[in-house]
Amino acid sequence: MNDKQLETFLCIARCGSFSQAEERLFCSKQALLKRINTLEGELGFPLFVRNERGVQLTLAGQEFYRGAESILALEREILIKCRKKAGKDQVLRIRQADTRMLMERVTMKYAELYPEIKIEKIINVGKSEYEQVLKGTIDVGESFRPEELNPDQVKYVKLMSLPYRCLMSAAHRLAGRERLSFRQLRECEVELAPRQFKTEYRLALKELLPSVHYEQNLSSHPEQIYELLARNMIVLTPSYYIRYLQDTVSAVLEGDWSREYGLIAAANAPEHVQRYLFLAKEIYSSEDFSDF
Repeated sequence: MNDKQLETFLCIARCGSFSQAEERLFCSKQALLKRINTLEGELGFPLFVRNERGVQLTLAGQEFYRGAESILALEREILIKCRKKAGKDQVLRIRQADTRMLMERVTMKYAELYPEIKIEKIINVGKSEYEQVLKGTIDVGESFRPEELNPDQVKYVKLMSLPYRCLMSAAHRLAGRERLSFRQLRECEVELAPRQFKTEYRLALKELLPSVHYEQNLSSHPEQIYELLARNMIVLTPSYYIRYLQDTVSAVLEGDWSREYGLIAAANAPEHVQRYLFLAKEIYSSEDFSDF
């Protein structure tokens, strides 16, 4: 019996199904079944009863659940004390730009659950999160799903799918519309950051919006966004941070375009980094960002 088996058991019990646990643990259903079957074989009694709706704990499983929680909590407490005495603090390096609030919620909860882990925030390091993870400058960062993703090097955890929206000032003549068509946008000055658009979208935009401005250095910093909007421009973006910008409005871009957004880390990230990814998935799994 080991920690991985216990954590797998607790996750399945909390989720009530192998399928949901599979998503949260970033592990195949076959691997989870193997862990539980091995654990049940070592214990000598079944932990779950399988049914059409998922799984339920047996009476013995309910008792074991309470014990497993206590075991892992005690182990964590012992490790905290030992690491402090040994001066071996674990560090979690997070890239977090000023306007990105997604990770802040996860980080606060993580600090509460794992006070022994030192959290180091790396702000505005210049290059993309993908590059920084590959170089080892950061452990985890927010990112749109990279088009070319090597799973042997980088792990990407999807947290949401964001629709593309047309951001504008509240005084813009198109403000108040729920959706905007490309025909309407052709009559306006439109700005976008190419890196926020997949290749297929960029190719389509060349025909749909031939006069669009491609700003390579367009960032999520509020000052730059407000400057563009003050010039009566519309910014096309799938970024969720726009919901926090005051005196602005947005409309969904026609065509149901969307972009995956989540966290990235090294494929071989250590356990304390994996815990952060798991926690983020747990926090945002029930969120609805279809109409942010």
